[in-house]
Amino acid sequence: MKEKCVEQRIVEAAESKIEGKYNLVQFKKEKAKMMAHRAVCQSVIAFSKENVHIPMYVILSAGISAGAFKNAEFEKGYKRFNPEKVKAVFEMAKAYNAAMGKDCMPSDVLYRVAMKYYKEVSTNVEDFKNSLKKAKKMSTERGNFVKLCENVGIY
Repeated sequence: MKEKCVEQRIVEAAESKIEGKYNLVQFKKEKAKMMAHRAVCQSVIAFSKENVHIPMYVILSAGISAGAFKNAEFEKGYKRFNPEKVKAVFEMAKAYNAAMGKDCMPSDVLYRVAMKYYKEVSTNVEDFKNSLKKAKKMSTERGNFVKLCENVGIY
């Protein structure tokens, strides 16, 4: 049996109703966890519809957690969603791509570099753009993650 992709499961979770048994006192914790997960799924769907140019992989990885696009992580339940981080990471990756002379969508590697910069250096897109002014032109291909990080001051 083929497993459903996470995107389909998010839509189902956002639209589904929670079973009545979870209204019982003994299921209070489970219900709270399910309600939080459902709210995150609804937020992700709404954000995705408003920002169709941002890949779902980026929305999940940046907005929830690095492994949020995996079924195993979905099953644990999502706790929170950060749309500001998704927008910042997307802008950083686009800026990196442009600085390297590319006129296409950023690769998954650039998104990971941007997420690492956001986490370890600064959440400000302007700071990232200032780091890019000092960066050397280089390939943004797979396998260059460490060099791409070093290029913008992440060690």
